[in-house]
Amino acid sequence: MRKLGKMITSWQFILSLQALVSILLMILAMKTGFLLVKFEILLAIILVILLFLMYLFVRPGKIVHYRTQIRPLIGKIVSLILSIMLAFASFFIYKGDATLRKLGYNNTQTYTFSLIVKKDSQYNKVNDLNNKKIGLNPNVDESENFNKAIDKLKSLITYDDELYTNDESLVNDLYDHKIDGMLFNEAHRPIIKESKPNFDKETKVIWQIKVTTEIEDTNKDINVTQDSFNMYISGIDTAGNIDNVSRSDVNMIVTVNPVTKNILLTSIPRDYYVTLADANAQDKLTHSGLTGVDNTMKTVENLLNVKMHFYARVNFSSLVKVVDALGGIDVKSDRDLKAWTGKDIKEGWNHMDGETALAYARCRHAYQDGDSHRVRNQQDVLMAIITKMISPALLTNYTNVLKAVEESYQSNFKSEQIADLVKMQMENGKAWRFTSYVMTGTGKVMKGGYYMPQTSLYYLIPDNASVQEASHKINQIMEGME
Repeated sequence: MRKLGKMITSWQFILSLQALVSILLMILAMKTGFLLVKFEILLAIILVILLFLMYLFVRPGKIVHYRTQIRPLIGKIVSLILSIMLAFASFFIYKGDATLRKLGYNNTQTYTFSLIVKKDSQYNKVNDLNNKKIGLNPNVDESENFNKAIDKLKSLITYDDELYTNDESLVNDLYDHKIDGMLFNEAHRPIIKESKPNFDKETKVIWQIKVTTEIEDTNKDINVTQDSFNMYISGIDTAGNIDNVSRSDVNMIVTVNPVTKNILLTSIPRDYYVTLADANAQDKLTHSGLTGVDNTMKTVENLLNVKMHFYARVNFSSLVKVVDALGGIDVKSDRDLKAWTGKDIKEGWNHMDGETALAYARCRHAYQDGDSHRVRNQQDVLMAIITKMISPALLTNYTNVLKAVEESYQSNFKSEQIADLVKMQMENGKAWRFTSYVMTGTGKVMKGGYYMPQTSLYYLIPDNASVQEASHKINQIMEGME
């Protein structure tokens, strides 16, 4: 034991420990891909210099004075302290890199199908519906995924199926006891609640299955530091995993030209009356998300005749965590507002915490143009977040920011591409120029939407001139035209 203790406290062992931790730090720093080569070289030089200085301190020399005896001891202590600091730095980089890679490429989406019955029925488990009548509506779901749920249900019970062409008829027949249960895509629940607000209280789920599929790869390995690209941002406000299929309540196109350093934010109102790509029928843009983010991207591409290269799905209810992790953001309001949090928002610049930023992004009733003004507020909040993220504030809040977005972000933007953009920004430091545009239309309450054809809902009929203007602005940024 004394021999082991002597070895551990020897200057050779302590210096070797510092060398190993230095090498580990260097490997992790290079592995992240965030540092420029010149900074990697600088880091390596600093680590070598520190190791050499510690060698001079800890290596015992000829004992001629008490100071020559205490110098190696002090050197050992300093070397151990440096090793601990370098180990913490290595752990910090490792955790950040691991989290960042989770934020990178993710091309899966999950459909949740529920077997639903009336709350006051005698059915409480799936076997209770054996030899009963179950309603199915395959028309508004991707057939491949819906069929997987049907196949699983058929392996459990035998039943008579009743086919429907829309959710309204399906739910009405359940209420009228014409069917005993229905197999239902949970992503459609918010739509049903628009006509039946008490749907959650009046029904119950007795069986459920989740089907996970891959999204078509639209990441074409673009060089994000040289090529212009469009990223479609889908903002959802739903509980559960971020890859759950759901409506797209915030719809924004971020057009980036890395050469001219121009970023255009183009917002499309959620109620825009568009042709859904998968159904070739018209409905609200937000409903395109019910069959996956890839369908929304194709719908937007067809609307604007522009290519969507990437997507990002963001849970906007987690906006609070992101903003707070950044230490707040600065947003300019065009009027005095009273947030639902109770906090006053003044005309002019406001430093907002997470709850206030979310309230500002959601506010619409205070404006005459309602949802159109709300999407402008959302643009302001997003621009403020991006501005804060490309400032030194990100470095001081690095792990907190990554942790905040880990469970609320999904994208096909690869971590290597994120690293390339960060390195480009570190190298030239040139400021980005932001512009924004909100597509407009005329509000109308009417029937005829694909998902709820018999229910009168509010739609925003697109203004053709606004659609053309949005397409023109996007192409200008893509082509480097001012």
